[in-house]
Amino acid sequence: MKIRDQVYLISFVSSIIPLVLLALLTFFTLEYELRRSEEEKLDLVFTRGEMYLDDIFTNLDSRLEMLSDIYLDHDAEEVQEYMDIFSQRSDGVEYFAFGSSDGGMYVGDGSPDTFPEEYDPRTRPWYEGAVKTDGYFLSEVFVHAVTEAPALTISKRVESGGRVEGVMAALINIGDIERALIKNKRGKLTDFFVINGRGDLVINTGDSRENFEKYKEEFIGLMEEEDLIIEYRGQNRLYHSHAVPGVNLTIIGGILESELMAPVARLQKIMLFIVLLTISISAILTLVFGRRFANSLSRLSHIIDNIARGNYSKNIVKLTDFIDVNSELYLVKEGIKRMQEEIRNREARLKMISETDPLTKIFNRGAVMDMIEMELQRSNTFGTEFSLIMFDLDHFKNLNDTYGHQFGDEVLQEVTKTASETLKKADVIGRYGGEEFLILLPDTELEGGRATAERVRSKIMNLQWRNEIQVTASFGVTHCCGGGEELSDLLTSVDSLLYRAKKKGRNRVEIKKKV
Repeated sequence: MKIRDQVYLISFVSSIIPLVLLALLTFFTLEYELRRSEEEKLDLVFTRGEMYLDDIFTNLDSRLEMLSDIYLDHDAEEVQEYMDIFSQRSDGVEYFAFGSSDGGMYVGDGSPDTFPEEYDPRTRPWYEGAVKTDGYFLSEVFVHAVTEAPALTISKRVESGGRVEGVMAALINIGDIERALIKNKRGKLTDFFVINGRGDLVINTGDSRENFEKYKEEFIGLMEEEDLIIEYRGQNRLYHSHAVPGVNLTIIGGILESELMAPVARLQKIMLFIVLLTISISAILTLVFGRRFANSLSRLSHIIDNIARGNYSKNIVKLTDFIDVNSELYLVKEGIKRMQEEIRNREARLKMISETDPLTKIFNRGAVMDMIEMELQRSNTFGTEFSLIMFDLDHFKNLNDTYGHQFGDEVLQEVTKTASETLKKADVIGRYGGEEFLILLPDTELEGGRATAERVRSKIMNLQWRNEIQVTASFGVTHCCGGGEELSDLLTSVDSLLYRAKKKGRNRVEIKKKV
């Protein structure tokens, strides 16, 4: 076989084999990454639902405990004020209530204006159950006597000197929780439902009731396992569970396996088509350019032979022109560079969207909490100090009710802009929720945190609004300097200081050094 034919055959085989191997490797790598990406997206959807319930019952735990302490140490007017505040600011809670041992009833904002004359809290299941239970009592789902809406209660008895003074309870609106979970659904196929320790269905967001009754035993078993697969109308449906801490509830999420794997199936078809098309095109190009290469080999041999004979200058120029491929490689390199920059820009935009509150354009809750957590770890590891400010707008609900939510949004945007312009470049501000904000001041002592809070408070108070409206804010400031604190303790501390500022008349700053 002539050398040119050998070169042609070798070039053909050597180009096809690596190409096929590369295509197969790319195929399986992308398939794995896409599958993992879809599973991570699903996990994120489930985690949001889980975190939502966790937040509700974690907040209820601390607030029921706090209200119980307030009842024992304060007068009836202060108890009512705190119940009103907590009822307004507790997500998923219709209202807080207290039934006393003499039959009296305290209720927070959000409760019905009247109860039936014959209503005696001591005869209600939430009262009787809490009296007999150590810790928290979670009722069955019932129809509320006044609102006639499905609800459940979580309650605990209040004792003083060994005597039961009454029962503190929170009424949870089942409809609100269902609607919140529905917002976390991925399209129409992700499903959530919640069951209690007795195996009863408490909350559902889709066709869960039909599935639950059919596979009740399997779902009850899932409360102690990690995941479950059930055939659903001829297809596999994947479920996994999460126990809500502090109460005997389990949230279970499910999705059709075919829906989860749909992007992978599409990728398989696309990649198969690309592989076949690439192999076909490569084969054609190898046939065409292989012949040209064989011809070029003769030219190259001739040029090299002339160089070997001493004809340098003319033939070196020809050889350089012949083997120079910089122009082609440069185009490829520039193309890859542009693609890389575009990918980086898109990643940056996605990161900004995921971390930014859409209304105020500052960090959202998740982003600012991550930054506080990192600063806390740095403080606990290296002994650095920082201050944390929590503030919210006074009587903001009245502003929304009186002037509309559009004006409320304008207030939030202007307040955020004013606060941001007051802070240093290293400081971080984020929206904690609603009209509540967090400010992280790295390397700042307590007095510096107080001074910053006062500046922000003063500038907010002096903002000019139409109709001579005045907007004020209340602030809590705490400090950390490597004491091994947990994030939850830090937030509880600054939250308590904020409530102290509210209690003392609002439009003020309250501080307390953390030991």
